[in-house]
Amino acid sequence: MKLILAVAVLAAGLSGCSNWQSDAQIRRQLVGTWVADWDPSKIIEHKADGTCVSKFTVNLTNSLTFVGVWQVKQGMIISSITNAAASGEPFGVESNKVVSIDVQRLVVLSAYGKTNELVFHKQ
Repeated sequence: MKLILAVAVLAAGLSGCSNWQSDAQIRRQLVGTWVADWDPSKIIEHKADGTCVSKFTVNLTNSLTFVGVWQVKQGMIISSITNAAASGEPFGVESNKVVSIDVQRLVVLSAYGKTNELVFHKQ
């Protein structure tokens, strides 16, 4: 009976992992330019060499550009800003948990709320 219960628990656990992707798989699929569904002015380019550029429009006359490096660890996209083209903007590190990724769609949990899903599409 214990063996049957253990097999059932293992099978249930594995079925929940059907969408699981390794860090290497996420890295490969993340390379490219992504546009935020909620604001098309927010664009993030992840380059194969581990660098990234984020651009977004603040208002009609101002936009921000952040340059940095990125990596994937334990299913988290970790972006470190190394340069910002906006005076007074603090540099920092942002970590977002990958919910799902494929060749056209990226869903992450917000680094700030941890519960809001952010959706991007590949450009």
